[in-house]
Amino acid sequence: MGNNKEKRDATEAAELRSQAEARLEGKRGKTPSTLAKADAQRLFHELDVHRIELVMQNAELRRARDDAETALEKYADLYDFAPVGYFTLDRTGVIRGVNLTGASLLGIERSRLIGRRLDSLVMPESRPAFSTFIGSVFESRGKGAFEVALSKEKGKRPLHVQIEATATMSGQECRIALVDITERKQLEELQAFMARTYIGTSELTFFQELARYLAMSLGMNFVCIDRLEGDGLNATTLAVWCDGHFEDNVTYALKDTPCGDVVGKTVCCFPASVSQFFPHDQVLRDLRAESYIGVTLWSHTGQPIGLIAVIGRKQLTNTLLAESMLKLVAVRAAGELERLDAEAKIRKSERQLAEAQSITHIGSWEWDALADEITGSNEFNRIFGQSLSSYDSFMELVHPDDREAVNKAVQETLAHQAAYNVHYRIIRPDGITRVIHAQGAAITDGAGKTVRMTGTAKDVTEQREMEKKLEIMHSELASHASELEAANIELEAFNHMVAHDLRTPLANINGFCQVVQKSCAEHNEKCKIYIREIYESTLRMDRLIGTLLRFSHVKHEELRHEKVDLSKMAMEAARELKVSNPERRVTFRFAEGMLANGDAGLFRILLDNLIGNAWKYSSRKEEAIIEFGMTEFDGKPTYFVRDNGVGFDMAYAEKLFIPFQRLPGSHEFKGHGIGLATVQRIISRHDGRVWAESQPGKGATFYFTLAVD
Repeated sequence: MGNNKEKRDATEAAELRSQAEARLEGKRGKTPSTLAKADAQRLFHELDVHRIELVMQNAELRRARDDAETALEKYADLYDFAPVGYFTLDRTGVIRGVNLTGASLLGIERSRLIGRRLDSLVMPESRPAFSTFIGSVFESRGKGAFEVALSKEKGKRPLHVQIEATATMSGQECRIALVDITERKQLEELQAFMARTYIGTSELTFFQELARYLAMSLGMNFVCIDRLEGDGLNATTLAVWCDGHFEDNVTYALKDTPCGDVVGKTVCCFPASVSQFFPHDQVLRDLRAESYIGVTLWSHTGQPIGLIAVIGRKQLTNTLLAESMLKLVAVRAAGELERLDAEAKIRKSERQLAEAQSITHIGSWEWDALADEITGSNEFNRIFGQSLSSYDSFMELVHPDDREAVNKAVQETLAHQAAYNVHYRIIRPDGITRVIHAQGAAITDGAGKTVRMTGTAKDVTEQREMEKKLEIMHSELASHASELEAANIELEAFNHMVAHDLRTPLANINGFCQVVQKSCAEHNEKCKIYIREIYESTLRMDRLIGTLLRFSHVKHEELRHEKVDLSKMAMEAARELKVSNPERRVTFRFAEGMLANGDAGLFRILLDNLIGNAWKYSSRKEEAIIEFGMTEFDGKPTYFVRDNGVGFDMAYAEKLFIPFQRLPGSHEFKGHGIGLATVQRIISRHDGRVWAESQPGKGATFYFTLAVD
C-alpha cells in the first residue's frame, strides 16, 4: 500500500513540474527581455515566496488526500466486515454492490452476486410480497423493514433474514441492511411446533414427531428419545429417527456410550470425532458418527428420567443453537414423559379397579341429584344388565316389594346426609333376579344441600345363597355334633366295658397260672416254662389294653391350660428311666427354663414317649446321649428330643405317627407302635405339629411346636 502511494506522489509531482515549466515558457515570450535589476530581484523574491506557498499547499493537499484514503480504507473494511450484509440495488432490483458479509451469508461469491436480481434468491412463495416491499421503498423514498427467507446452496436450509431498506435521495438506488435471524426463526418454529404438537398426530406419537423435527432442524442424521430404566444402567427408546425413517424401539445398555455420559448433565456435546471417544459403541461406528449432542430429561422432583441424543456424520458447527434447542425441548419432553407415565399408572389403576370390581362383583356409581343423571362403572352396568340413566330407570329394575325400602333410604340420605346402606333385589332386563347390597354417601354443596350421591353396589346373590346353605349346614353339623358326642360317650363307655371284660379273664388266667406254677411246675421244667410264657403274655396284654385306653383318653380328655415347666418334667421322666435300668450309661443334656402353656398331664405323656423312645433306641450304645432343647424353625419356637441311637430311614418317616405301624428293624425293640401316634395326637390338640429327621446309625431328632399364646 505504501509503495503505490509513493509512486503515485512521484508521478503527480513530475506532471505538476511539467505543467509549470510550460506556463513559464509562455510567460517569457510575453515579458520584455530586459528588466531593471531592482525589479528582477523583487520578481525573484515573489517567485520564491510563491513557490514556497505552492509547496506548502501541495503538502497540505497530499495530507488531506492521504487522510481521505485512510478513512476510505477504514470504512471499506467496516463495510465489508460488518456483522450485517449490505446490498445496493437499482430500481430494477439488480444488485449493484454487496459487502463480503452479505456474500458470505448467502454462500455466494461477491462477483457472482453483482448484476443479479436479489428477488431471484427469495423463496418463490415470498417473491410477490418482497417485490411489493422494494417497490414501496423506492416510491416513498423512505425506510422499511421486511422478513423473508432466502435460498442458499442446494441441500442447505434457507437463510431467514430481516431486511432494513432505504432509497437514495435520487430515487435511483436502494440501500439494504440484511440481518441473519435464522437462529431466532428456528427457535420460534420450535416453539410453534411444540405448541401445535400436543400429544402427537393420529399416526405419530409426540416423541416421534419431535425426533423427526430435531433431525430436520439441526441437519443431523440420527435422533433418539429415551426413557431411563429403573436400574439407571439401561435406557429404552421412545422414538428413533435414522436417515429419514423411524426404526423400532429397543432397550440398550448405557455403559461405554455418549448417552451414558449425558445422564445427570444438562447438556453433553461432542462437536467432532465422537467415535474416537467411545470406541466400543457399535452404533456410533455403524452410523459413521462424527458429532453428538445430548440432553437429560429431568422429572419435576429433579431426578433424571430420560434423554435426547442427536448424532450427525458431519461436524456440529453451531453448538450454541443446538444446545439452545435441546434445552428448550427437554423441559417439554420431560413433562410429556411424566404425563405418559402418569397416564399409564392411571390406566393400570383403572384396570386394576375394574378387575377388582369384576372379581368382587362390586360396581361403583354416582347420581347427580340435580340433573338426575346416573353414571356407573362397567361392573355396575354388568350387574344391572344395562346402563342406567336416571333415578326412574334405576327404580324400574328394583323388585316391586323392595322399592319402598330403597326409596326411603335414598330420601334419608338426601335430606339428612345419612349413610346409604340397603339390601334389595333387582329384576334385570333378561328376567334374572339378583340381590344387591348398596352403600353410599351424600355430597353436599356450600349450603349443605345434597347435590350428589356416590357409592357402590355389590351383587351378593351367591353370598346370600351361600349364607342360606351355611345355615342349613350349620344346623346339620350341630345335629351331627350332638350325635357324635353321644357316640363318643357310648364309645368311651364301651372302651371301659371292653377293657374291664378283657382284664377280668386276663386276671383269672394270671391267677391260675400262679397256682399251676406252684403246684406242678416243681415236677416239670417244661410246664414251668410254658406257664411263665402264659403269665408274661397276660401282662403284655394288660399293658396293651392300658395303652389303648390312654390313647383313647388323649383324644377326648378336656384340655386344662396352665404354665408347665417342660425342662423339670423331662428331668423327672429321665430320672424314672435311670431307676428302671441303673446299669446303662446315658448322658442327659436338657436345657433349663423351657416353659409352655398347655395340659400338664398330656405334656407328661408326650415327654415320656419321646424321651422313652430315645432311651429305647439308643440302648445299644455304650455311651448314649439324649438331648432335650429348643430352637427356632420358620420363625417359631421349636422343641426337640435328640438321641444317638440306631436312627431310621427317612423313606419310612410317614409311618412314624400311624398307630401300630412299626418301621423295619424296630421289632427288635419292645413296644406296641402306639407311642408316637399318641405324641402326634397330643401335639395336634395343642395346635402344633411334630416331625422327625434321622439317618440309619446316626440317631434321630424329633421336633415339635406348640400354639403360641
